[in-house]
Amino acid sequence: MRPQPPALLRFLAVNAALGVGLGWAALALLIATDTAGLGTLIGGSSSPILPLAMLAAVFGVTFGAAVMGTAVLSMPRPRTGSSVVDHDPERDRPSRGRDDEPDPR
Repeated sequence: MRPQPPALLRFLAVNAALGVGLGWAALALLIATDTAGLGTLIGGSSSPILPLAMLAAVFGVTFGAAVMGTAVLSMPRPRTGSSVVDHDPERDRPSRGRDDEPDPR
């Protein structure tokens, strides 16, 4: 039996795959509707595989990263009691021991 990947990696992989699929669907829609003559340009090319592969890579990376980033930023944060809003530098300073002892540095 193969070990399962950690939950966070699986979460990132699933969201990246969803984003890549969404990007490819958007590209297919742009080509099918011939937006800005994109379908005509690719279809009339002597080698249509190269521009199609380049566009698929760019759309996949862009949409994949966007969906993955959105998923990460949408994750619930654990409540630890400290945040940027209630940051107190005096309270968060490392302890030096007793107050009457000089700094050992």
